[in-house]
Amino acid sequence: MKAKKIGIILLVICFLLSGYLLSNNLKKEVDIEEDKDNTLYRGKFGSAGKITGTSLVVSIYADDAISSWSTASTNDINNTLDKLKIATNWLEEQVKRYGKEAKFIYDWKEYADLKYNVKFEDNNFKENTDGYYFYQREWIENNIDVKKLADKYQFDNIIFIFLFNMKDSADFVRSNASGTSEGVYDIINLFIQDDVYTHAASYAHEILHLYGAPDLYRVNDLINQDYVDYVNEYRYDDIMNSVNASKDITNIFSDIDAYYVGLINECDDVDKWHLGESEYN
Repeated sequence: MKAKKIGIILLVICFLLSGYLLSNNLKKEVDIEEDKDNTLYRGKFGSAGKITGTSLVVSIYADDAISSWSTASTNDINNTLDKLKIATNWLEEQVKRYGKEAKFIYDWKEYADLKYNVKFEDNNFKENTDGYYFYQREWIENNIDVKKLADKYQFDNIIFIFLFNMKDSADFVRSNASGTSEGVYDIINLFIQDDVYTHAASYAHEILHLYGAPDLYRVNDLINQDYVDYVNEYRYDDIMNSVNASKDITNIFSDIDAYYVGLINECDDVDKWHLGESEYN
């Protein structure tokens, strides 16, 4: 009789435990689904999806505690659009070389809903090297109807570029991009100065980060020191290693870049130099 009671108790415990585990697993699945619903895309290394397909680029002209677009001329502002055009056209051409297609919609002169202005008067974005991505994401969520843009443009990826107009050369920083840990939106910050314009190649370099391309000039999760040394000596002009200062982009888009943005499935350099795998494999 005593053994029977113990058996019943153990059976009840097992039943309750299985119910808990089932409930917990279902919760995890729901959490994952909810994360997908609230996330445009979050890759393992980049934060956009594959470079193929349609990417919408939203330009946001931002003021902060030390910068303002009030000092900029119309030519200064138009120059940023010109550089974005050069960069996206160049990226489309590189993708085409691999027999695939990429399309960037970016022209806020043609599409007024792709250009915005914002003031972050209490924040110094340049001095905070980690960026204020939380404030930027919050602003996007409160001021840009992303679903409306998705319905209109049917994009595969969306990129938000915040542009800051710095006061003088001492404040000049070329560009930086957010990584996957920064959240649901793909954000690039470009720090520009009147008459010292950010190069079109910098736009292309930072956009490629969002599709998974790593820097080749420094050690990171994918690239080791041996490969950094190799690129610096033999492939210095790779777009992910350096950016050219001329109007047109003269940098090389190599197979290693194509591999990390999902255009090819294999790359000899990955095996030869023991590099990290692409997120798309």
